[in-house]
Amino acid sequence: MRLGLRFLLVPLAVLGAAPAVGAQPVFRCLAPGGKVAFQAVPCEQGATETRVKLRDDAPATPAAPRQSAWKGYTPPKVAAMTFYYDPKDEPVGFSSAQMEADLQAAIAAWNAGCNVRLAYGGRRPARLPGTPEHVPVRWAPEYMRLAHPADARSGIAGTGSLSSGIALKPRFHEGHMLSVLIHEMGHVLGLPHKHEDPQSIMSYLRDEAARRQPRPSAGDYDDCNASMHRLFGVDHQPAPDAAAAARPPRMTDREALERIHGAPRR
Repeated sequence: MRLGLRFLLVPLAVLGAAPAVGAQPVFRCLAPGGKVAFQAVPCEQGATETRVKLRDDAPATPAAPRQSAWKGYTPPKVAAMTFYYDPKDEPVGFSSAQMEADLQAAIAAWNAGCNVRLAYGGRRPARLPGTPEHVPVRWAPEYMRLAHPADARSGIAGTGSLSSGIALKPRFHEGHMLSVLIHEMGHVLGLPHKHEDPQSIMSYLRDEAARRQPRPSAGDYDDCNASMHRLFGVDHQPAPDAAAAARPPRMTDREALERIHGAPRR
């Protein structure tokens, strides 16, 4: 089915220059209050410690559900999606209330300029594959050991697609969450990376002003409306672009990361 196939791709959000965890042991520490921390050293006294069994053969990108998962599924006739938050494995330094607030802010950011009805449905265990009626937002401890497939010097902060929902690495700052959620929500909506545009929320190379106030750009909204037209048949007239002929060529993830870190040593 076209809808399923289009969303089986799982784009990545870059996590600075943080390397993948690799093969060292990872400990899951459950504090008496119920918070979870993932760390490379044993847990502090009083916490329940579990050694995380991460696969040594973890793939470079998360495995997507098989195409057969979409057999018999009929997408809704309107452009609408509902997101649900699964607080399982929520790390220390994050709160469910703030996560929900950031999710609703990300939803409002896309609703402001894209012809789609996005909504937050509350807390619910993640259910895969995702559908427009249930897009899960969850934590993915396995991302702690994954390097970015385009450049091993970077890790990933999260991934997004309709079939896999939004999956987040449980180790980065809460203050960066809104930007990550808007970016990954863009992937759920069908937008690819757009590194060549420093104003785009879908770029790793956003300028400083865009980073301080994360939100989709006018170009992101136009791309989102074009995606809703392709996926749901929503009416869409592309924005006039007199500079289309001078638009820079599409930049790959590898090229963007080399702009950040420099060319890799041979």
